[in-house]
Amino acid sequence: MLREMTNAEYHSRPELSQSTAKELVNATPQHVRYELDNPPAVRPTYFDVGNMTHTAVLQPGQLDDEYDYIPDEFDGYGPRTKVYKEALRSLQAERPEVTFLKKSDYDLCLDLAGAFLANPVVAGYLAEEGALVEQSGFFSYQGCPCRIRPDLLLPEQGIVMDLKTTSGSASRRGFTSSVRKFGYDFQNCFYREGLRVLGYPVKKFVFACVEKTKPHAVATYTIAGSDVNAQLGRMRDACNLWSYCTETGFWPGYPEHLISIDLKPKASNRRISMADVTRQHGVSKYRMNRLAAAYDLEGRWVGNKKTFDEGDVLNALRLHEAGKPKPKKRKKKNAKAVTTVTTVTPGATTEAGKGDDETEGVDSV
Repeated sequence: MLREMTNAEYHSRPELSQSTAKELVNATPQHVRYELDNPPAVRPTYFDVGNMTHTAVLQPGQLDDEYDYIPDEFDGYGPRTKVYKEALRSLQAERPEVTFLKKSDYDLCLDLAGAFLANPVVAGYLAEEGALVEQSGFFSYQGCPCRIRPDLLLPEQGIVMDLKTTSGSASRRGFTSSVRKFGYDFQNCFYREGLRVLGYPVKKFVFACVEKTKPHAVATYTIAGSDVNAQLGRMRDACNLWSYCTETGFWPGYPEHLISIDLKPKASNRRISMADVTRQHGVSKYRMNRLAAAYDLEGRWVGNKKTFDEGDVLNALRLHEAGKPKPKKRKKKNAKAVTTVTTVTPGATTEAGKGDDETEGVDSV
C-alpha cells in the first residue's frame, strides 16, 4: 500500500531508491557510499526548482507553507550588507520548514507549473478522481528493501505520471536523449516493478516534460515496453548489490586486478559508403570489393549507394595490411538496440508493460 508522508521523511528512509539503484549499476558501490555519507552542504538550485514546481502542480495547497522567495532587501538594506544577511538568517530560523528561493527562481517555478497545468494531458490526469499524489511505497524486491514515490498514480486506470523539468529541449529527440542520459527507462522499470509488487499494476507510465526556457513548451511521452523490460536485469543487479553491500559493509570500487584494454577497432554500426572508403582510406573500389569478399563484409544498399559497417572495414584493412588470412565466417550481428519514445495524446491509451512497441492513440518516434 502507498502511504502519505512528507518529502523529507521519505528521503530520510534507508531503503533503496531508484536513483541510488541507478548509480550502483552506472558507477560503483564505493561512489554510492561516499555520496550517501557526504551529501552536499547546499542543495543545487535545480533541485529546489524541481521540487517547488512539483508542489505547485500536484499539491498547490501546500505551496505557501513549504516555499517562499528571498526578499530583495530588508528595510532598504541590500544583499551585500550585514543587516540584510542577519535579517535573512533570522527569517530562515523562524520558518525552518520553508525552502527559500531567489525571486527569479520562485517566479520560474510558478511559470513552469502554469505551463504544466495548461497541457491537456497533464490537466486531464490531475482532474481524474481517485488520484494518489506524492504518496510513498515500500516493497521488497529479491529480498532487497526498496522505496518509490510516484508523482501521480491513477490506480483504477493503471496510469503513472512523472513530471520533468529540462534546461534543454522537450522535443522527441531532446527527450530521447534525456532518457539515455538520465536513465528514465530504468526509473520507469523500477517504479513499474515496485507498484506491481504493491498491488498497483501499471499499464502506462507517462513522462510530462517542460522546458525551463520560454515559452516553457510541454510534451508528454511514454517509453516502449520493450525498452523498459530491458532494464529488468540491471534492476535485479542493483538490488542484489545493495543487499550484499549493506549486509557485509563492503562497498567495492573498480576491480583491483590488472585490466587489459584492447584498442582495435570495433564494429561501430556506422555505415560508410564505397565512395567514403575511397576518399577517407585511399582504397579503390576494386580493392574494397576484394576485401569485402575476402573478409565476408556485409554490404547493404542504401538508396543507390553500397555501404559497409565502418568498424568492419577498419578491421579488414588492419588484417589485410598485417597479412593475416581470412577469418572464420562471422555470426550474424544482433540489431542495434533503439530506445523508442512515444508522444501521448489526450485520451490515448498504451500498455507500457508489454514487450512490444505497439501503441494505440500515440505517435511513435
